Amino acid sequence: MIGTSTVEYIFIRSCTLFLHNIAPVSLLYCVLLLHPMPAALYINRLPLPIEAWLVAEAAFFAIFFLPYRWHLQRSAIHPILPPREERAKLFERCNATVRDPEKYLSKWFLGAKEEHIKRENVKEFFRWAFLNTGQTNNEDEEEIEGYVKTMEKLLGRNIPLGKGSARSIRTVTDPATSEPLRHDGDLIWTELPTFGYTFTDELGNFNPLASNITNDESRRWENATTFFAQLTSASANTDFSLWALTAFQYAFGPWETPTSPSGIAVQAACL
Repeated sequence: MIGTSTVEYIFIRSCTLFLHNIAPVSLLYCVLLLHPMPAALYINRLPLPIEAWLVAEAAFFAIFFLPYRWHLQRSAIHPILPPREERAKLFERCNATVRDPEKYLSKWFLGAKEEHIKRENVKEFFRWAFLNTGQTNNEDEEEIEGYVKTMEKLLGRNIPLGKGSARSIRTVTDPATSEPLRHDGDLIWTELPTFGYTFTDELGNFNPLASNITNDESRRWENATTFFAQLTSASANTDFSLWALTAFQYAFGPWETPTSPSGIAVQAACL
């Protein structure tokens, strides 16, 4: 196993530098071989096996790697944008559900602190959320600026000018195709293919009858139970009513060992 000494660090960095520069050096060597050079720049031919390896590296780098990297970095293809009026209504609907604007904004920026979230960060986030783009367009600046001002009213403060170090949550895309990421053929953010077992893990790994439950764990379990109860009542496609039986058992028994139900168990059953 590699240690942490200075010599070993230098060795690892040297290996990394060597591997990173194989392709550029190979390409440069091929250019020098093919292009007439002044006598001062003339180079001796390397042994045939090494030369063949360098040519192969250069060919792979130029023919496959560079085009494929360009392909991966191209902009994603997004659906047609709804009209501005509909985008504004969506923005208002989102704001209507916000109880704690500071926490809301921070969560969208991965828990970043207030001083790290500046005006350009918020604009960048709104462009992605409502315009499906990361590019600045003068035609849309008035709309984005309006969203920022509305957010400032919610926050009760001005958002500082400039751009901070915060990064917002973005949609998950497949780097190979730039298409929305799928799991077993289903869209991650639309069809929620992992929702079922995530739900099971979230609620099944918590025992409300345990004696060492923290306040944060109780609040998290209560919020999750409330969410799934409301989700069940709101849609016929999401039925988690079987979990209610488990909640009733936690609250009213029968239990494996004689015990008294905790407050959180009874509260969850009432939800």
